[in-house]
Amino acid sequence: MTIPEAARLVIYSCYLGRGGEILLFDMGKPVKIYNLAKKMIKIYGNNNNIDIRGLRPGEKLYEELLCKGENIIPTENKKIMKLKHDKNIDYNLYFIIFSKIINFEYSNNSELKDLIKKIVPEYKPN
Repeated sequence: MTIPEAARLVIYSCYLGRGGEILLFDMGKPVKIYNLAKKMIKIYGNNNNIDIRGLRPGEKLYEELLCKGENIIPTENKKIMKLKHDKNIDYNLYFIIFSKIINFEYSNNSELKDLIKKIVPEYKPN
């Protein structure tokens, strides 16, 4: 996806959004960073090698856009989807937990991890 295409999607999503929605963009086929780096090196006439170091703790190979059990619904633009709203979410609980995390109102790392697990059930600490 080009920068102008991405910018158009963002601007159009402002038109589609009514406030509070989570919109997902279909950004096309994923691109491997390694292949992109090789092309950039070739374009600029450099002969540098690429060192592959592997993943560091906490890094991922790809990003999940949806969590287990979440659904998306289409919009009038085929490249923009909307996350289906879950009416059973206790947003007050989220605000309380975020406030505790932001204000460092937890006694140790274990308690912090438990707070994060309450709002991100898929979270698996190392």
